[in-house]
Amino acid sequence: MNTLTSHISYKKGFTLVELLVTITIVLVLLAISVSAFINTREVRALEKEVDTVAHLLEETRSLTLASKNDTYYGVNIDTTNNTVTIIIAGDTNNIYREVVLDNYVTISEINSASPTTNFERLTGKVSVSGDIIISLTSDPTQTKTIILHPTGLVDVQ
Repeated sequence: MNTLTSHISYKKGFTLVELLVTITIVLVLLAISVSAFINTREVRALEKEVDTVAHLLEETRSLTLASKNDTYYGVNIDTTNNTVTIIIAGDTNNIYREVVLDNYVTISEINSASPTTNFERLTGKVSVSGDIIISLTSDPTQTKTIILHPTGLVDVQ
């Protein structure tokens, strides 16, 4: 009996199947975490850019109410180039400040009569009010809406 047990030897280590299963599980977990990270990054970019556009609208109203340089200011929204521009005296070529939005988002819709609106000097009212809808480029169903009221006030939904 002693000779029988001395011939049996156990190999230590992992089999190829065990290694492949472990590697597969790690890769699946990695893929899930990477996709969740990318989605979170895109949602944060959407929130950031909506805040940026809302701030630009508020800044434009403030510039007009302050009568900076004795003029009024407006905003031009270009859906083709994904830009929002503060313009001086209603002239789209007279640029005060321009912001290009992140590639993760797009200005998907403008529900107003014109992509350009001007603020009145004494009241802050806008020449054109409406909604600006910004969405994720990768998922157009994820949207945020900026409402520009006739009074010039801005709401984000």
